[in-house]
Amino acid sequence: MGGLCSRLDTEQMTIVRRSVADLVLAHLIGSLGQSNSTEVSKLQLKKISRHIGPSKARSKPKSCKDVESKHLSKFIAMLQDQQANTQTFIEEKSPKWRENYTLFWENTSFSTGLTFTSIGQLSRCIDNSEDEEILNSMRRRIFLVMFFFIKEKIKKRIQNLIKKLPNGTTYQSLAISIVVDSTCESDVTQDERLRITEKTNRKMRIGERYAQLRDDMLLKLGRLPAALIEKCTQNEYNMIREYLTTTPRSEAHSALVVDLKNAFLGADTIEDAQLDTIIESGELRLDQLHAERPRMPEMSSKNALLSFTGQGSPTDGRMEIESSREQSEGSTCQTEAIKENIAIMAEVCRLESALGAHCFKGMDASYRRSQEKDTRVLRFTNAVRLHAACREGEDFKLEVWLSRPIGLISQTMMTSVEGLIDVLGDYLFRAMKSSNCWKEHERDGIQDLTSVFNLSFENGKDENDCRLQVTLGYEMGLKFFQSVYP
Repeated sequence: MGGLCSRLDTEQMTIVRRSVADLVLAHLIGSLGQSNSTEVSKLQLKKISRHIGPSKARSKPKSCKDVESKHLSKFIAMLQDQQANTQTFIEEKSPKWRENYTLFWENTSFSTGLTFTSIGQLSRCIDNSEDEEILNSMRRRIFLVMFFFIKEKIKKRIQNLIKKLPNGTTYQSLAISIVVDSTCESDVTQDERLRITEKTNRKMRIGERYAQLRDDMLLKLGRLPAALIEKCTQNEYNMIREYLTTTPRSEAHSALVVDLKNAFLGADTIEDAQLDTIIESGELRLDQLHAERPRMPEMSSKNALLSFTGQGSPTDGRMEIESSREQSEGSTCQTEAIKENIAIMAEVCRLESALGAHCFKGMDASYRRSQEKDTRVLRFTNAVRLHAACREGEDFKLEVWLSRPIGLISQTMMTSVEGLIDVLGDYLFRAMKSSNCWKEHERDGIQDLTSVFNLSFENGKDENDCRLQVTLGYEMGLKFFQSVYP
C-alpha cells in the first residue's frame, strides 16, 4: 500500500520518510484526505500527533519543525518496539520450531508491508464503521477484504519460514495472534484480549466471504491482484483503475472506483455522509443487490432478533446475508431473503456437526449444491437456509435441500423415532423438540407432525432435490445461526 512498504534496514531518512507516509496514509483512511491547503495539512498533523502520543500538558509553543521532529522520533520508536515485542512473541511460542525465525522480518516491514500501526488503524476503521457509522457500507467491505488479505499474507510468510509447528498450534491461529498483537494495548487484560481475538476472527471470516462473493460488487475487488490491493499511491490507484477497465463493468463498479479513490487517496475528498447521500440518491444506480444487507449482532440479546428481522438498526449488526447466485438471479434471491428474514449462505465446514452426517451428506450431494460447486462456490452454500423467528421466543424454521435418492431413504427412515434421530442428528432433533410447535403438538396429542418437520419433493428448478423443513426452538435456533452463519 504505497508508502507502507518500508524496510527497516535502509538509511534512517528513508525509514522516516516511509514510516511517516505509512502513518499518514493509515490515518487518512479513516479521516481526512490529502489536500494542498496549508490549514488542512496542519489539522492532519495535529490528528496524527494525537494518534502517536497525546500530549498531557501543553508547554510553550514550539516551531512546527520541532513538533514534527519529535513525533517522527516517537513513531520510529513505536515501530522498533512493536517489532521487538512481536519477535519476542514468536520466540516464546516457538521453542520447538528449530527454524530461523529471526528472518521473519527481514526485508519486509512486519511481514505484510504494513506496520502494526497501520493494521491497528485498519481495524479501528472497521470498528468505526460498525459502531459509529463513520464509514459507509461499501468502504467497510473494502476494509474487511483488506484485513483478510493482511492476515493471509502474514500466514503465508510464517509458512514459508517455519515448516513445522508444535502440536496444538496452527498457522491460522498464529497469524491471528500477530494481528491481535497489533490491535491490543500493552496493558490489555486477558479477557479483553480474548474479546479482541474473537472480534478479529469474525472480521476475518466476513472479509474472506466478501473476497469470495460472486454476486456483489466485491467480485472485482476479490479478483484484484494482491500487488494492487496492497498499494494505494496515486500510481497504484491508476493501476487499479486500469485493471477495472479491462473487465466487464456495471454501474456498481463505477461506485467501487469512486470509493477506492476516496477511501485510499483522499483525492477530491468528500465526507462519508456526502458519499452515502450520493449512493442513496440513485445517481450511481445501485440496485437492491448492491445495497446494504441486514446484519446479525451477538446471539444472546433481544437485539439479535430485532436486527435479524429488520426491526432494529442495521448498523448494529455483525452478520450480513449474502447469496451465491448469478447476478441475473441474485437480485430476486437477495430481495426474497431480505423480505422474509432468511439467512442464506451457510459456511460448509461448520454444517456437518450441526446437521448430522446423514443430512450433511444429502445436502452435499444435492443438485443445488452441485450447481454451486460448478461455479466454484465452495466455502458457502445456499442449500441450507434459516428463517428467523418473528419475535423473541418464537420458533425458527430450517430448510435443507437434499439429493432425491437420500431424500427417499430419509422418508423411509423418518417413520420411527430412532430413524428420525438418525436423519436429523442429535442437535437438530433436540432443537426440534425444544420448539413451541413440538410442545403444542405433544400437549394436545396431535399426531400429524408435518408442521414440525416435513420432507417434500417438488418439481421445478431444483427438481432433482427434495426439501427438508425442521422447526427449531428459539434458543437453539439462535445457536444454530451463530454456529453456521459467521
